[in-house]
Amino acid sequence: MGAGYFSAENADLTTIFRGQVVAVHPDGIWRASAVDDTRNAVGLMSEDTPVGGRNNVVTDEVFTMPDWTLVIGKQNLDVGEIYFLDTVSGKMTITPPGIPGQVAQQIGRAISSIALDIECEEAILL
Repeated sequence: MGAGYFSAENADLTTIFRGQVVAVHPDGIWRASAVDDTRNAVGLMSEDTPVGGRNNVVTDEVFTMPDWTLVIGKQNLDVGEIYFLDTVSGKMTITPPGIPGQVAQQIGRAISSIALDIECEEAILL
């Protein structure tokens, strides 16, 4: 792993799975969500991490996974598509949220069916 990561404790109420989108929490990290402006994305969880466990958050690299089902609802990324923070905690979507009060935030671009170039952009409160 290169310089685009930091170590943090899972302060969420459930396991954060590899590849899920995370946000900074006062006590560590939790799953990011487009319905909560306090849960803006900072990166992807590097490994499955139980509550209270510590692992790396990948913030600025190409992140590869053979199965993205727990993050996007299907196995493969859509090559070339930009992925945004979803309204479902920890997930990504190719359709940005559009309802006032939600957050539109780019997470990255799929460079292959298994690889996402992470680029968490500034969150925009709609």
